[in-house]
Amino acid sequence: MARANASDAGFSVAEVLIAAVVLAIGLMGLLSAIPGGLRVLQGSKETQIALATIRGTLEDMRATPYADLVSDWDGVEIVAFEDRDGDGEHDSGEETLLLPSGRDHHGAVRFLTEAQAAAAWGMSSVDLDGDGVANETEAPDPATWQALPVQVQLDWRSETGGNRSARILDMIFERD
Repeated sequence: MARANASDAGFSVAEVLIAAVVLAIGLMGLLSAIPGGLRVLQGSKETQIALATIRGTLEDMRATPYADLVSDWDGVEIVAFEDRDGDGEHDSGEETLLLPSGRDHHGAVRFLTEAQAAAAWGMSSVDLDGDGVANETEAPDPATWQALPVQVQLDWRSETGGNRSARILDMIFERD
């Protein structure tokens, strides 16, 4: 009776085939996740550029004299671009636009009424002019309001498909 030595042991053809099939299925699952990860990465980059543009717009607004904020900024359209040299200007060498021509996009600055500001921040009321009433129709007035609620929003059609939006709600206070 011949006995098999441990050194003679090995895998059968069936075991090798099963291992190869399991490995192939695992690799297919891994490879199918790559395009989804790339879409998420692209969407994240677009959102990052949009938020940087919105923050830059808010900083430009803070540099404006308080009395001129509403007249200078309400309804102003904004354009998002990748500021490669960090100067805040859209230079000719910075043609990598978040919103390339031909794509649907819109960005705008909008000052909110007291009632809109209360709703945006989830508050029962906001009285910015000290009259005791959160007014829905009263236009923001730097002469009487202690702070100006503003919404800067950028909407675009993503390169990965679908509509995207980034919005920042902020309150700009008069500087002494």
